[in-house]
Formats: sequence, C-alpha cells, structure tokens
Amino acid sequence: MTLAETVKAWRGRADISAREAAEQLGMSRRTLEHIEQGRPFKHERMLRLAIDALERQKK
Repeated sequence: MTLAETVKAWRGRADISAREAAEQLGMSRRTLEHIEQGRPFKHERMLRLAIDALERQKK
C-alpha cells in the first residue's frame, strides 16, 4: 500500500478531516494533502509509525 493510500485509509477509518489529521500527526494540512496526492515524503517510516500509534490509541 502506498503512503498516500495508507493516509487516506486511516483518515477514512478515523472519520476526520485533513486539518484534524494533520494536527494529530504534527504537520501542516498542506503537507498532509501533498502526501495524499502521492508526492514524495522523506519521513515515510515515521509517518506510518505515527498512524499505527494513533490507531492503537483508539482501541
């Protein structure tokens, strides 16, 4: 799964806006939108780990 697909799927499961997601991930909304558009992101592993951690918190 690409990073863009991962982020979009997480936002869908969490039912949150791009603004809320960016806030939870500690990045700007614009950066998050660029990631969702498939632009390169040099900290991909850290972002995937952050999403995993946020999903575990909800359980």
